[in-house]
Amino acid sequence: DKSMVTTEKSSSAGIRYRLLESIRVFARVKLDEASEQRDANLRHAEYYADLAESLQVMYRGGDLVGALVGLEREEDNFRALLRFTLDSQLWEPAARVVSALGYLWYQAGTNREGVQWCQALFEADPELPDVVRAGALHSYALMLSTTGSPKRGIEILHEEIEMRRQLGDAGRLASALNN
Repeated sequence: DKSMVTTEKSSSAGIRYRLLESIRVFARVKLDEASEQRDANLRHAEYYADLAESLQVMYRGGDLVGALVGLEREEDNFRALLRFTLDSQLWEPAARVVSALGYLWYQAGTNREGVQWCQALFEADPELPDVVRAGALHSYALMLSTTGSPKRGIEILHEEIEMRRQLGDAGRLASALNN
């Protein structure tokens, strides 16, 4: 009861550890004083971009429920990653997360939030590797089509389709054409 670290039991994630908020604030101040906050944020972003992609593999492999549980459990971390990467103009990890989480946002009913993250990314017109950009475009088009902007979604799908053809990615091309 007097620990600075609390635990939560979760059937899907085992035990998760959390710091008291006052300790988190203190740690952030110390990271800032040591000029290490950016490095910590970069490591956090990379870890959660990888995790988002593993959730994508999970739902594509047939475990949609498990992937949705993972999204819900880590949504604050995904939001923190997206805020940091977009504010810092670190486009690739942001695009990886948008790409990986688009379908999960759709399934979880958080399409509007997904649109906001996608808009923030693509309004910056970032330079991205084609395969990363194509995945993020797919998510953006899906989000738009489910939030009342299907014509704009189709325009974005056309861009993705051209990229998938250039990449020779027949499976994802079929998905884009289907949408």
